[in-house]
Amino acid sequence: MLTIEQDIKEFNYIEIIDINESIKKISDLSFKVRLRALNTLISSNRNESITGFSTLSFELIQFSRKLEDKTEILKSLIYDILLNSTNKKKIDKTTDLFIRANDILILHLDDKVAESIDILQYIQNKNQNEKQIIAGTLFNDIKNLLKNIKTILKLCSTGKTIAMLAKIESAYMKVNKSIYLQLAEDVSDYLTEAETTLKSIQSYILKQYNEKV
Repeated sequence: MLTIEQDIKEFNYIEIIDINESIKKISDLSFKVRLRALNTLISSNRNESITGFSTLSFELIQFSRKLEDKTEILKSLIYDILLNSTNKKKIDKTTDLFIRANDILILHLDDKVAESIDILQYIQNKNQNEKQIIAGTLFNDIKNLLKNIKTILKLCSTGKTIAMLAKIESAYMKVNKSIYLQLAEDVSDYLTEAETTLKSIQSYILKQYNEKV
């Protein structure tokens, strides 16, 4: 389990962009689920004999909205992680410069230099405190990201259950049976792809901390 005692590693821009693109992919899949379900709902409403499938289509539409909402939370967390990672890098670079300056000043120690060293030490301590705060925030962002990924994975399982019920329901259709069967199979495929993407993100993040999924 991820613990705050571990060194909080900042992600670089390329890693963040890759993760963000993966999350956008889930948003696209969510939209596809809603679009397919909506089209089928319209078709089923034209035929009163398939109201059961109409209900399932509506459930898929509601599900896709929940999936999209959760995905937006992931996007927000990724943005926060990028921001905090950037700030942490800036502080690290600044601290490194101050350490070098401090080492140089010590070689030419006098009263004025001693005063400068005190100022540098004050700034270093301030930077260290800021770094600790950012590290704590970054830690919470990563924890929340992993938590939300687990939530969405559970949500995908719920969506696949609805798709399975839709597939069963399609077996009893007398009209346009293949259309409804295709919807169920497409939705299941979309969600399997979303699960694969989420697990890939989850695995990558945990790998940074030598954790196992």
